[in-house]
Amino acid sequence: MAKPEMPSVDLSAIEERLADHHERFARTAVLLWLERPRCGLRKCRRDHCCTGPMVKSERTSGATAAQKFMGLSGAAAARLPLCVALAPDWQYENYLEARRRLQAMLATDPTLRLPRYDRQLTGRLWDLGE
Repeated sequence: MAKPEMPSVDLSAIEERLADHHERFARTAVLLWLERPRCGLRKCRRDHCCTGPMVKSERTSGATAAQKFMGLSGAAAARLPLCVALAPDWQYENYLEARRRLQAMLATDPTLRLPRYDRQLTGRLWDLGE
């Protein structure tokens, strides 16, 4: 008797949802980040939230490796907000603490939802030369 063939799963929808959650989570954690550096992007300061570009960062290598282990591409967790990616190590540790606090808040109150941080002021597109 032949083994039944496993149905193929379209992972693109899963990766898209993971990428959206990762971006929302990262941007919300920036707002909870104590001792965060003053954002160098005028646009973020004017929007009163993190709406700057998400850039690839080596700091996400653990999450990227975990996603690759699960059979995903790892691209969903490969980016961080620009201010986080460029922060010194001691400030990045504070950012990680903000992420832990946010995770605890979401775990204790299931009614909380992560907001979407879209650009409030339209203007030029980000060209980061990636």
